Amino acid sequence: MPLELVFLERGKVDLLPYELAPVAADSVCVRTRMTGIRHGEDAHILRQGPVGCFPYCPLTWGCGEIVAVGEGVTAFQPGEWVHGPMGHRELQLVPASQLYMLGWMKPEFSVFIEPGIHGLSCVRRAGIRYGDTVAVVGLGTIGLMALQYILASGAREVWAVDPLPRRLEVARRLGSQHVWRCGMGCGQEEAPVEQCEVVIELSGLDAGLMTAMSLVKREGILCGGGERYSREAKVAVESSCRMKATQVRWIESQNRETGLEELVVYSIASKQILVWPILSDTVPFAEAPRFYQRLQEKPEQYVKSILIYPV
Repeated sequence: MPLELVFLERGKVDLLPYELAPVAADSVCVRTRMTGIRHGEDAHILRQGPVGCFPYCPLTWGCGEIVAVGEGVTAFQPGEWVHGPMGHRELQLVPASQLYMLGWMKPEFSVFIEPGIHGLSCVRRAGIRYGDTVAVVGLGTIGLMALQYILASGAREVWAVDPLPRRLEVARRLGSQHVWRCGMGCGQEEAPVEQCEVVIELSGLDAGLMTAMSLVKREGILCGGGERYSREAKVAVESSCRMKATQVRWIESQNRETGLEELVVYSIASKQILVWPILSDTVPFAEAPRFYQRLQEKPEQYVKSILIYPV
């Protein structure tokens, strides 16, 4: 029987067998080759997932080879490689409407489509203008891709903000003029002397949101792109920003801009957006439980990791 990765309870991950349902008329069966680990989201669930959410099978973005198609599917054929929303499982059924041909793209690149969509959506909704000074708070994969879209939008100066030195190093390699190691008592540079016209928060944490609020200038724009802010933190930020006439824009999965997949693919294909510097680890699927244990113990060692499935 095929195996899938399951969060059994807080802090515990394992590979379990499952039965694959018959292929529906509008779906395809994919033999998975690679899936991307969502570091921040997965770590949050494993650390403090609510009672009742376990067992939990995380959804991500992956790629693989089609082994069967439903009778109503005409866009794909067995043997073709596709990418799209997938779980961490060896075989999976995916609606054909959610898949894209892999085409020119290297399999490793495909797992960056999902974070690229969210990062680009935040950048576009933030309304960055040519010459703006912009800060990105939270340099996970989404933040590091958003950083590059900001640079491509004509920002005059970009600040990359995160507590983890490895992520700041990647941000500088990708073109950020300034980096700030926040919340650690020391940094490679001081915080911005002048506050920024636009600040985009992408850690999804209340602490990151408070840092972002301190960096945005009067009559600027604060864009919150996380999914896990507490209600209390959002109310406090909205109240503070009203006092200095700052706009707050919340970008969550249900209201982010749609139709960005092709733009993200194009940006990677044209090398306007670089993903190789973000990729930190490739992990055999059989070693996934042990890797998740290391990820929980030393999250600062990893930026973006990919699970590789047996051929």
